Amino acid sequence: MTVMLIKLIEDVVRTAQKICPCIFDKRELFKMIQKGPKNSAVGDPCIYIYPNRHDHSLAVYIKDAKTGRKKKTDFVLPLWIWNNTSALLKRRNELAAKVGRETAESRRQEDRVEKLSSQVKLVKKEVFSIRKDLQSIATYLKTGGRTPIHANH
Repeated sequence: MTVMLIKLIEDVVRTAQKICPCIFDKRELFKMIQKGPKNSAVGDPCIYIYPNRHDHSLAVYIKDAKTGRKKKTDFVLPLWIWNNTSALLKRRNELAAKVGRETAESRRQEDRVEKLSSQVKLVKKEVFSIRKDLQSIATYLKTGGRTPIHANH
């Protein structure tokens, strides 16, 4: 690395630290999370946050590998992270509900189309039957009231 690149990295880190000091405070959280249990499906540590508690704290808990119980850490989730996460989850749930409503509506439309197509088939059968009757009447009228069977005699 060149000296200029090192200085650039230090400036970026310093600027980030000024903007959001919580990123660099208590780096032990990341170490503690990495040391956590690896028993989840994807091997990630289990982190728990209970935003609906009566004390309204956003304390961070991890699962203790030895006991399997949740263990409270000394860390607190910044409120802005929770607010942004809640907004994203709310938006995702609204989209899922919208997709569900659209799916239900499309099923209803498919049912309507199916009922209409069966009704159209019935109408076609009736029209065909009426057509046969009309042909019989036309033949009767052409022969002067005689049926085709009597015409040969």
